Amino acid sequence: MRCLPGRLLACAAAVTILLAGLLSLPARADDSICASCHADAASLSDAGERAAKLVVVGDSLKGSAHEGLSCTDCHADLAGDPPIPHPPELAPASCDTCHGDIVETVKSSIHTQKIKPGAGYKSGCAACHGSHQIRPHGDAASKTNSHNLGTTCGQCHQKDAYGRDPVAEWQTSVHGRAAVEGEEVEAPTCNVCHHPHAVRALEDPAEPLNRRNQPNLCGRCHTSELNALLRGVHGRAWKAGNLASAICTDCHGAHAIQRPQYGGSVFAAEVSETCGRCHGDPDLTSRYDLRPDSVITYDRSYHGRGTGWGAANVANCASCHRFHDIRSQHDPASSVNPQNLQRTCGQPNCHPGATAGFSATPVHARAIVKGIDWTRWTRWIYLAIISATLVFMAVHQVLEQKTLLRSAHAHPHAAATGARPARRKIEPLSRFESRDGRWVAVRWDRNQIMQHLFLVISFSTLVISGFALYLPAAWADRLGAVGRPLFDLRGQVHRVAALVMIGGSLYHMYWLAFTKRGRRELVELLPDLLHDGKDLVGNFAWFLGFRDAPPPGRRYTYREKLEYWALVWGTIVMVVSGVVLWTASHWPALVVELSQLVHGYEALLAFAAILLWHMFGVHLKPGIFPMNRTWIDGGMPIHAMKEEHRDEYDEVIAWQGIDPERDREDA
Repeated sequence: MRCLPGRLLACAAAVTILLAGLLSLPARADDSICASCHADAASLSDAGERAAKLVVVGDSLKGSAHEGLSCTDCHADLAGDPPIPHPPELAPASCDTCHGDIVETVKSSIHTQKIKPGAGYKSGCAACHGSHQIRPHGDAASKTNSHNLGTTCGQCHQKDAYGRDPVAEWQTSVHGRAAVEGEEVEAPTCNVCHHPHAVRALEDPAEPLNRRNQPNLCGRCHTSELNALLRGVHGRAWKAGNLASAICTDCHGAHAIQRPQYGGSVFAAEVSETCGRCHGDPDLTSRYDLRPDSVITYDRSYHGRGTGWGAANVANCASCHRFHDIRSQHDPASSVNPQNLQRTCGQPNCHPGATAGFSATPVHARAIVKGIDWTRWTRWIYLAIISATLVFMAVHQVLEQKTLLRSAHAHPHAAATGARPARRKIEPLSRFESRDGRWVAVRWDRNQIMQHLFLVISFSTLVISGFALYLPAAWADRLGAVGRPLFDLRGQVHRVAALVMIGGSLYHMYWLAFTKRGRRELVELLPDLLHDGKDLVGNFAWFLGFRDAPPPGRRYTYREKLEYWALVWGTIVMVVSGVVLWTASHWPALVVELSQLVHGYEALLAFAAILLWHMFGVHLKPGIFPMNRTWIDGGMPIHAMKEEHRDEYDEVIAWQGIDPERDREDA
């Protein structure tokens, strides 16, 4: 407008009207106006508990990706000419003005469709990226930086449908440690496996973690492992569309992924359980014509029992079948193809120098040679022997204990005095000795006591360390961190005890052959079928009430002879089979498997015989309980010798001229 001198009055009036109009317009919501209220919580006291969260100072955007933007660039409700102060409830900050493509992607994700933002967040974007201090992904202070992403996702993902904490599992995994503790900015974080914005349900075919896509996702980093998987039976089946075939997460897990040597589902001691989840599933094995008993037969083997106790140094599924490139045994390239078994078994950490015969040892089958199932026949024979032996022992001990209790500890041989035998030309091996004013019958010398002591120690150690292998694997978990070391120690202790028993046996053979007493003891221990048979029948007649007293016993009755020669036979069997197992890689498959079977059954028979025959017959019987002290000091009570070894008792009286009952006061 041009104001000429003649129109000054009109110009003045126009300017006045214009200024008045401008002054009457509502206040525009620029950053300074916003700061006048949002600079401190006191100005927002009417917002209640939300007041502190609404404080925005001048430095709130400093250093963020949005530094330089004004409040109204994000808060669209304040653009234009809104009333000041504004309404208490505003729409969430709008991100689509600048990030429209990403916002559209997020709208199709599972986060937008099924999951609401965490408490205190109106915007889903803010839940992950923050509100004002949104920093670039590479910034160490960014909520989406690889070092911080676990905490960010953990705000919502604390428990899954199975009660597990996926973020906590990831943080302790090989991926999580690399991201949180390492220097790798692009380490596998939530964003690497789960799309940062287009997160979809696992059932969605477009989701990278769907079973149709998962191996390819893992293969982006693990290329060689993916190629190996695709060469194997699992990968080929998956590629052909069989989504039930094992893929990466079935073996390694989803979040708690560990290196094989550091634990986890692919740790050596856990592999058999991991594989067993599929190969022990009756439905899967039936549907895909897989062997149904592969897990059971492995668990019953030495290797299986070892892994059940947490041992990492015994063969597991992956030791023989490999892990990614798993092939059928009919594939010439398979590690379990018959042509490759010797090399597989002969690995440096397994059985170096394994022979072809040993390599044919069936891990998942019984030894069948030329149509004969030797394992089955051996098992049935041993079960028959064990059953018959235990039944005989149990019946004998029950009847004897009952008879002794019925006699109320009266000395049953007292009535069977009769004429004493003539004095023998050779002095008896036993003698009477006065100890603390009482007569005792000394039957063993110090050498015999020490031999028996070493036998007790080695046998007990062998039983404990050997049978530990057959205990339920769950017991190892109860032992916690000591479970695996204890299993390794068990094997070493078992072998040392075996060497002690072998050494004691060799010394015993020397003692029998080259010492005077040893030769005499051997003569006394030799079976006399006629006499011992008559004593056995006589004892059962006494048990059943057909005679008043048992037959008078010699130095060794049929009971001691049975026990001694059973010990000799058992020791031979255990030593031979144990040596075969110790040097298994040098023996044929049939010999190894039968040795393993015989070793276990013979140990069971020996242990049962010690409990039923020795402990009850020698230590726990009435009149002797709680123990026969012969194994400690060589002596036994006079009444016990008179009851059990009457013939020798009378011989000692004839030789020494001492009758413990007559000379009781002189003692």
